[in-house]
Amino acid sequence: MPKLPTFQAEGSVSQLAGTTTGTQVPLTQTLGTALKPITDLVVKQKVQEKNFENKTEALKLENDFVTDMAKVYDKVNVLENKDQAQSILKEESDALIASYGDKATNSNVKTLFNNSALSEVQKGIFRVNTQISKNILTSLQNEVNKKEERLLANAFLAEGDFDYSVLATDLEKLYKDNYDGRIPNANLKALVNNIPSTIQIFEATKGISDNPRSTLIDLKDADKFKDIPLEKRLDLIDDAKKTLAPVIEEEFNNYIAAANRGKKIEFDITFAKEVLPEKQYKNYLKKYNIVTETVADAAVLNSVPLKDLSTTLEAIINTKYEKYGEVDAQAFENNLKNIVSTRLEEMKNDPVNFLIGTNDDIKNALEEIRIETNDDLRQKKKLEFTNLVYETQIEMGVPNYEIQVTSVNEAQSFVEQYMNADEGQRLALLQNAENEFGDFFSKAMNEYSAQGLPITAELSAFFVNPNLTKKFLSFDSKDEQDRLKTLLVNEGTSFTKIRKDVFDGLADFSEVVMFANKFDTSTAADKLDRIVEVLTYYAANEMRSGVSSKTTAVNNATALIKNNFRLEESYFIPKIYDGSRLSERQVDFVVEKSKKTLEYLDVWGVVSFGSKDDTIGQLELDTDMKDQMITNGRWVNNTDGTGIIFGIVMNDGSFAPIFNEDNQTLEIMFNDDSYTLPNTDIEMDFTKKRIIKDYGD
Repeated sequence: MPKLPTFQAEGSVSQLAGTTTGTQVPLTQTLGTALKPITDLVVKQKVQEKNFENKTEALKLENDFVTDMAKVYDKVNVLENKDQAQSILKEESDALIASYGDKATNSNVKTLFNNSALSEVQKGIFRVNTQISKNILTSLQNEVNKKEERLLANAFLAEGDFDYSVLATDLEKLYKDNYDGRIPNANLKALVNNIPSTIQIFEATKGISDNPRSTLIDLKDADKFKDIPLEKRLDLIDDAKKTLAPVIEEEFNNYIAAANRGKKIEFDITFAKEVLPEKQYKNYLKKYNIVTETVADAAVLNSVPLKDLSTTLEAIINTKYEKYGEVDAQAFENNLKNIVSTRLEEMKNDPVNFLIGTNDDIKNALEEIRIETNDDLRQKKKLEFTNLVYETQIEMGVPNYEIQVTSVNEAQSFVEQYMNADEGQRLALLQNAENEFGDFFSKAMNEYSAQGLPITAELSAFFVNPNLTKKFLSFDSKDEQDRLKTLLVNEGTSFTKIRKDVFDGLADFSEVVMFANKFDTSTAADKLDRIVEVLTYYAANEMRSGVSSKTTAVNNATALIKNNFRLEESYFIPKIYDGSRLSERQVDFVVEKSKKTLEYLDVWGVVSFGSKDDTIGQLELDTDMKDQMITNGRWVNNTDGTGIIFGIVMNDGSFAPIFNEDNQTLEIMFNDDSYTLPNTDIEMDFTKKRIIKDYGD
């Protein structure tokens, strides 16, 4: 075997002196005895490390346990029964302690955790008990408050005089029965002593809800509500003002609206000062002073004929500047212009509603209709009302084609009622409308149509034929229309094909309708389209009824229009008017009167169209106007189908009605059988040759 190398010392023992370690083993000790202190130190350090490990593990278990216990506390903290809470707390805490104890890696950790967890639970039990005590008291207070509210309400709502002493006794008993021994005596005594204040606070609070105006006045009166502390009184005053503020604002807006319509209603500007913030009040005061003075002016501006509106407005404004000066009058001018602007806008969109709001006669007439219970009298009053509405618009200078006889709301209500009615009810509604509107039925139907009335209703109203109306209404529903479409497919055709045949059959009528409505082509096109639609269903219904051929069915449908209208170059005349059939002589008379009227244009007083070019004089305008009437003058149907109106077809294809000095249009009504020039008392000579034969040809 190879020789192991050895270390060969080169020095002597004496040379090593002082170079050895400090640990020396006495001759009397063994090696084990000598190393014992070192061993004890290592063991001690190991024990300490283990203790730290155990404590750390136990602390982590404790923290997780506390997190889960928080959920248990949340559950029991809302309870009002301590025994129930303790039972839940014990059951769930024991389960959690056992669960987390089982997770310990040794018995020491488990012991440390158990001791900490039990300590935490003990502290939790105390907190829970405290919270439940609060819950019990809160619940008690809630129930006491409910009974307090009931006692107060019953006392103030009871019939007869309010008995203060009985209420005070009831409240004192309520407090003592429920709070004695549960709250400090000082607190209970304060409750009893505050009973007068409690009663008055309730009375004031109720007053703010029921009658805030008078309650506010009383709260600001030192002799009223004497037992309410100042701070609470101020709070109640503030509550009353907050309640009243929107009421005052609404009253003021109503006042302004009424004033701008020429009506004076009451508004307490002094009380507004008591309620509103100073800045808002000052703004109200300024407006109040302006509109108060312009009430009478508004009444004039809302009723003066349209032709005089501009000059009247200017005259009133000039008066304000003379009276108030340049600066202050500006506010009056703005308000007056706003009144005029509102009139023009509302008269355009909903004139009947505007008149109801500005004309007392019309408003009162409407109210008489609303309260009338006799059907015959109600119908009579509705006719009178409608006539008044019509005549008022005439007096205000509204052209006939713009006059309306129903408010938008009334029209919408009728359409809604019609759409929800069955066939029999629809017939009754149409008949009743005809009776109520009389000569203005066509206008009313147009206005109903604008709000969605089906074209079948219009056609039914026009033909005034019960059998025909029944046919129209029979296919008024979508289900029935779908059945007719299926029928056409089964007959080897289609709704689209039949519709085209109907449209082609009405080509001449369509051309006149579209020409007659150049100033409102979209409306005319839509109505014409709906007529074609209805007549297509009519043709399909004829085929279902046994008509021999598709051609015959289409001819029967288009004949309803062809046989009931006289077509002229630019207008048509219905042969049925106001429910009666016109004779050929009556139809001829309309045509003849339209020609004769044009001979009297000079005496009728046509006002020439204006020009944006200031260099063009009146003579030139008049000459151009006459040339335009000769070249481009045409009679067309008016918008409500009651007659024809004369005007000029402009270069862009639009239609411009002519007007006289009174802002009246030149119209001939289909029921006018007089020889009188429209809007005049001039009797026209029908034996006289036409003077200006080119007009309207």
